Amino acid sequence: MDFHTAFKVTLETFDLKASEISIKSGVDAHEISKFKNGRKDFTSKKLAKLIQGLPEQAQAYFWSLMMTGKRLVSC
Repeated sequence: MDFHTAFKVTLETFDLKASEISIKSGVDAHEISKFKNGRKDFTSKKLAKLIQGLPEQAQAYFWSLMMTGKRLVSC
């Protein structure tokens, strides 16, 4: 699973909005939206900020998606 898809699935699973993540990460909400939809790539530094802006459980879920490529049944 690629970063864009894992991020989008994580936001959907935890019912998170780009605006919420923007406030916590310092990454512009419009950029987050473009990233989520695969229309923008981020540097590793910006991606790290973005992931750190997620709640802890959502971060763990994101990384599990990246490692396994599979959605978890429960969070």
